[in-house]
Parts: sequence; C-alpha cells; structure tokens
Amino acid sequence: TLRAAELYTGVLYERLGLPGLLDSPAADRVRERVLVFSGLWGVVGPADRLPPYRLSMGVRLPPLGGLGAHWRRALAGPLGGLAEGRLLVDCRSAAYAAAFRPTGEAAGRTVAVRVLREREVGGTVERSVVSHMAKATRGDIARALLVEDVDAATPEELVAALRDLGHTAELAPAARAGASRVMDVVVRD
Repeated sequence: TLRAAELYTGVLYERLGLPGLLDSPAADRVRERVLVFSGLWGVVGPADRLPPYRLSMGVRLPPLGGLGAHWRRALAGPLGGLAEGRLLVDCRSAAYAAAFRPTGEAAGRTVAVRVLREREVGGTVERSVVSHMAKATRGDIARALLVEDVDAATPEELVAALRDLGHTAELAPAARAGASRVMDVVVRD
C-alpha cells in the first residue's frame, strides 16, 4: 500500500503536490481539509494507505450501476455531517462530483471551481471553458489555499483570498437560494 497522496498522480494531483504537503508544515491542514474521491473507496484522506488500483468513478458495475450514484447514496450522510459549518471548495470533475452533492446549508457554502481561458481574438476578449488544463489550475488553486493557510468562511472570502494570491477569480451568483456557487478562475494566454 501507499498513501493516497502518492497513489493519485493525475494532472490535478501533480500540481497540488500532496506528498510534499504531507511532509511539510502544512501537513495537519492537508489531513484536515483535503478529501480525495475514489471510484473504489468512495472518499479517502491523503494520508490513508491504499493498494494501487484502476477504477474510475465514471464506470458502471453490475449490479451496482454507476459508481457516482452508488457512492452518492453511501456518502450523503457522513459527508453531509462533515460538511456542516465549512466552506467546501470543490475541485472535482463531473464524474466525481456525482458521488456527493451537498444539500441544504452545505450547498450554500460550496464553491465549484471552473476554469476559463481568456484571450483576445480579433480585438474582442473571449472566454471559453478549459478542459484538460483546468485540472492543473484546480491543483494550483488547492495548493495555494493549503500553503497560504486560507481559512475562508464564505464564497466571497474565498474569492478575495485568491485575488490576494494573484489569481483572477469571479463568483457567479447562485442559481437559487441555497444552491452551490461557481467560482470562475480565469487564465490568460
């Protein structure tokens, strides 16, 4: 087995640098604040020891069906309780976001990170959603929040903190009262 911090090595995790953070002064924050969603295990902590495996959250397994829906039923209660009173910064892709959707008060304190690329085309500034490299930016954002010990209590405080750290962050209005918010992080060419 190895720590989850070493097991998960995709683009987001490479930029986040969990192994180094677990061996740094930020280690306690990392263990307290970071949850890793797993197709096989549901949710794990970065210091949890796991065997290597390959199973994406987007997989459908008979008789369970889609893993996102399977884990959503199992995780709603425990994660809902854990989320109470905390700001949740959601860096997950859509398949993994299906495994837990905050409700009630927790939904109003959840901020999903969306990455937009801004560039000038023919004298006009255009924005588009970034796909693959969005994971790198999400990893950068999560790392900055941990290293700088940002302890924002509201979505607005989170945006202000990221701006102070040099990021272009914008908070979209909630679609309805009590709904999760979307924070756009803008990268420029």
